[in-house]
Amino acid sequence: MAASHKDNHNDDQVLSDVHTFNVSHLDCSREIKCDSYFTRFYFYLHKNYTASNQLNHLSSQQMAESLYSSLTESEQRLDEDGDPILIRKKDKICSNESNWFSQNANYISDDSGLEQQLNPVTQKCIDKLEEVDVTHFLISSADDYKCHVITIEHKMETSIYNVGYQVWSGALLMCDYLLSIHDVLDKAHVVDLGCGTGITSIVAAMFAKHVVCTDYSNALLQLAERNWQRNKDFLFQNNCSEMYFKLLDWTVDYPSLEDGTEKSVYGLKPADLDLIEKADIYISAEVIYDEELTLAFFKTAYHLLSISPPKVLYITLEKRIVFSSESQQMCSPAYESFQEHLQDMTSVDAGPVRFSVDQVLTDFVQCFQYARTKYLELWKISSVAVDSG
Repeated sequence: MAASHKDNHNDDQVLSDVHTFNVSHLDCSREIKCDSYFTRFYFYLHKNYTASNQLNHLSSQQMAESLYSSLTESEQRLDEDGDPILIRKKDKICSNESNWFSQNANYISDDSGLEQQLNPVTQKCIDKLEEVDVTHFLISSADDYKCHVITIEHKMETSIYNVGYQVWSGALLMCDYLLSIHDVLDKAHVVDLGCGTGITSIVAAMFAKHVVCTDYSNALLQLAERNWQRNKDFLFQNNCSEMYFKLLDWTVDYPSLEDGTEKSVYGLKPADLDLIEKADIYISAEVIYDEELTLAFFKTAYHLLSISPPKVLYITLEKRIVFSSESQQMCSPAYESFQEHLQDMTSVDAGPVRFSVDQVLTDFVQCFQYARTKYLELWKISSVAVDSG
């Protein structure tokens, strides 16, 4: 989620539900400095995940049954009602985690209580579950599945204008989607618009050839770069030959090239601009929450998608319902603004490209831990070149 840099003195704090979803999943208890935290985001993939997309073709019920059937007889236990439950072996889950902590001593001071902070122990019998999230079945004895982890430095709560320092459900939805379309990302050039903590860029880098993380401030890009540095050597796969971190402010005239008056290591140079404009895929997670920022975002998106060759932009957002004191009704102004801008994109009938807009079903496998509600949405904007003939 991108942070807004409006000059606003509202001290009201907001907290992402990702950090409260389940403390045993998310290690938010260790304060490292001021109001910054590290969270270990676990996700679970088939051991042959990059070789085939088999996992994505299985229903949740089939995956759960597959995992349960892989247990030995001694591991198939019953609860007090006679229902089978699944047992996690703490000594085998995420066996590489202790090694991760030892190599990241600069970031986390100790690994005390490591096993207590792993994911839950059991799940109810699969034939009683209508919808089963495979990430809940943490079975280290099921050889077909492997636990992975991404560790993110973030803030626990911020003002509304610094929400880019948090991790939001829409970002994890984007991560899940990127995992589900890894074959599309293979060797692609990806630009993250409003990278925030960088978690979506990190997942994209597992498959894409180049990834450019963009946001409006040096501080956010520093945070994203720190998260990349602490994770890049521990990813189960890293196809990214180069990760870039660049300033891209949607609220100023595009492009915002470095003019030499204020130097920044993240400043845009002509070569960087060329890199951004020639991307194949753009991703943007949870940047739709402020009407003015949404307008600025769509202006930037329109410019980028209008440049040849044809491109695609994936956007995740949460439809947030608020009470309007003016109308005395519940409404979602940011979402309504988003829909208006989508309509504007599809109505473009001049210039070198046309745009198509589609809402993507979010029924793909959930690998990360968060509440995937009906208010979390994924949209795709595609540009198509107009035949000059």
